[in-house]
Amino acid sequence: MALSGIPSAQGVYSPHLGQKNTRRPAQTPVIPTTRESDTVSFSGKAKEMAQKDQTTMATGEPDTSMGLSANDLPLEAFSLPQWYADLFTDYTNLDLKVGQPYAGSNQARYDSLPSKEKNMISEYGDTLTKYFQEELKDAGIRGPVDYYTSIVQNKEKSEEVHQAMKQRLADDPRAMELMQHFGISL
Repeated sequence: MALSGIPSAQGVYSPHLGQKNTRRPAQTPVIPTTRESDTVSFSGKAKEMAQKDQTTMATGEPDTSMGLSANDLPLEAFSLPQWYADLFTDYTNLDLKVGQPYAGSNQARYDSLPSKEKNMISEYGDTLTKYFQEELKDAGIRGPVDYYTSIVQNKEKSEEVHQAMKQRLADDPRAMELMQHFGISL
């Protein structure tokens, strides 16, 4: 199916926002069509995969019998644990309220900070990211599938990584100084 005459969101923040577009998109006439029916057939492999998808949806656990790949993972597989998000400053949190005015947003708060403060946030974020990646590696987590099965789905393993992260941060005087500055506790 082809769609035409629909503007894309690309360039929505361009400096030409205030300019009015006087060109109209080319109109494609709509020709009504009617069909009595279509016939579709599925291969045995497709039916098998559909059955496995149904099993996955019913149990909530991925079927690894065919080998799970990063392309098979659900969106939640790329989420961060809540404990990890809790280690970041409020300045780095997204504003969840849709349509919130810029003046009251976390982005506005961040933008108003002096450069030194922004550098401290960046340094702390880099430290967290580095330690998280190192702890994942130490836990034997080597890719998106391992991450999904070991961190997102396995709360015990996630808590092990959490405790290792806390210990690493506690052993780093600079990280503790930055956490104290931003009011973050272990």
